[in-house]
Amino acid sequence: MRSGFTPSCSANIAVGDWRRVQMKSKLLTWVVLIALSNNVALGAPAARSPNLGRPDSSASTSAPNSHSASDGQKSSEGLKQLISLTEAQSYGKAANLFEKLIEQDPQNAQLRLAGAKLFRQMGMFARSMSEYKKLAMDSPKMIEPIVALSQMSMEYLNIPEALSYARRAVAMDPSDKNARIALCSALIASDYLKPAEDELGKLQKERGNDPQINYVAYKLNLKRGQLANARQQLESAVKLAPNNAQWLLDLSELCKQQGDYDEATQCLQRAMKVDPYSVDKLNRMAIMQEYFLHDYDAATAVYKQILEIDPESVSALAGLDRCRAKKNDIAALFKTELRSWIHSIYRAIFPT
Repeated sequence: MRSGFTPSCSANIAVGDWRRVQMKSKLLTWVVLIALSNNVALGAPAARSPNLGRPDSSASTSAPNSHSASDGQKSSEGLKQLISLTEAQSYGKAANLFEKLIEQDPQNAQLRLAGAKLFRQMGMFARSMSEYKKLAMDSPKMIEPIVALSQMSMEYLNIPEALSYARRAVAMDPSDKNARIALCSALIASDYLKPAEDELGKLQKERGNDPQINYVAYKLNLKRGQLANARQQLESAVKLAPNNAQWLLDLSELCKQQGDYDEATQCLQRAMKVDPYSVDKLNRMAIMQEYFLHDYDAATAVYKQILEIDPESVSALAGLDRCRAKKNDIAALFKTELRSWIHSIYRAIFPT
């Protein structure tokens, strides 16, 4: 029998349990050390600030909020730049900017509204109406797109649609001046003159001497054939808005109807100062000089201006040919009359 201590069965179990616990403790210690060396937070809800010893909320909340604020600021700055370019008539740059901005933020109603206005000023009416219709669907509480659709339908001579949009706009806000003016214009174009007169009377009473209301009054009087009253209302509108090129063109046409060619020419000249590169206005001036004032030299000069802008303008080329022919006819007529006059004098002095 050996001498010394021999552990019992219960002692062997206790020692084995202790060793297993010791091994697990070492393993857990190594895992924690490895995790800390790799900056991995085991089960922690947020990263710890080394200075403050508390969760660093900027990592989880501030960054997204800062990103969102930055996007909103960029969108606002882009919208301001778009409006500025449109007002400066830098239409190419404005159109490119709009396409870029709307791709980034297609749900921005104010941005789409600015784009619709831009394309309308550019004369791209189909694209403008498309943008306005998107706004009418996506932002049904916005009244401005509905009014614009009524106005543009009038320009396209789609009078029933113009009247429908105008009534919808007035139903949305019965106090909106632009909606009521659109309704008056559509009623006049539809020959509903009595309802138009009633609505116009209310507007004049509420708003006083307003250029847009005066312009609607001009259209109502013109529709009734009351040219003197129409001219008075239109002159009042132009006096309050002297740079409205379309109203100046309308006044020129009205003066021409009344035989006041000098005033008609002056109105055209004022309209051309607002938009000196408008082929339409230049063509109107050339026709005025050629057909009404019979100043073929002045007409020729304007036709040449048109050809500088559009070298392939058929109407301008034809106008130049006409003016040359008419000048030659006048010269031939003058020569014939001069010969006849000289011959009559000769016969008077030297009778046969």
